[in-house]
Amino acid sequence: TSGATRRKPPTIPQKYRRKYPHFSRSSIAYSMKTQAYLFLALILFVCTGVRAQTDFEQRLLALPGLQTANKIAGQAGQPVYELYFRQPLDHGDTTKGFFQQKVFLTHRGTEEPTVIVTEGYTAPGPRYYELSELLGANQLRVEHRYFGDSQPESGDFAYLNLKQATADYHHLRELFAELYPEKWVSTGISKGGATTVIYGANDTWTATAVPPNKQVDAEWFIMEGKSHGDARIKNMTSADRARLLAAFERWLE
Repeated sequence: TSGATRRKPPTIPQKYRRKYPHFSRSSIAYSMKTQAYLFLALILFVCTGVRAQTDFEQRLLALPGLQTANKIAGQAGQPVYELYFRQPLDHGDTTKGFFQQKVFLTHRGTEEPTVIVTEGYTAPGPRYYELSELLGANQLRVEHRYFGDSQPESGDFAYLNLKQATADYHHLRELFAELYPEKWVSTGISKGGATTVIYGANDTWTATAVPPNKQVDAEWFIMEGKSHGDARIKNMTSADRARLLAAFERWLE
């Protein structure tokens, strides 16, 4: 068009010309700049997956050791985040290396209690446990080390033990303590339940079912005639359910 000023392609920075000498300034300068922005945006998305929209999300993304975070659809109509944290293979010697541990966080509110689910194996999705629903709690569903997406790159199974696994949970509890300052509860099913018993014996801040002793106020419930899959709170007798609720009122007061 007469009188129109043709815009010159932007100059390719010297560092890019050195790194990519085969680039033609006239043919790819515009596309290179566009691709650079897209590449940067992609890197930011891969590293976090969540663009902080709230004060809580800003604090969440600032947690030490958080590698990736993705906001996903979950149960209970609450925000759910798929998180990966850097954990040491040996909590007593960080020179042994690290791995990424998968955690599903269901956020209900910073003034609510928090349930940590000590899985015995994988955590394939954001399942919201009945205990969390009963308490209206936040929930951390933690995949067990060496299972699912929480496997170290090395094939060394020397650190697949309960000492290190319970240290994983303890470390996560410490990381989330400022986000969730109210009472915490641990729970698990089957092997995850056994992990909870051992973990609860070590971290006595939890309201968890461990053998009665001077440190822990414990309640035991025996559900006779119930199968492994039917031993749930919803299937308790009314008397046992009332005793359970009274125990939680005592533990969480």
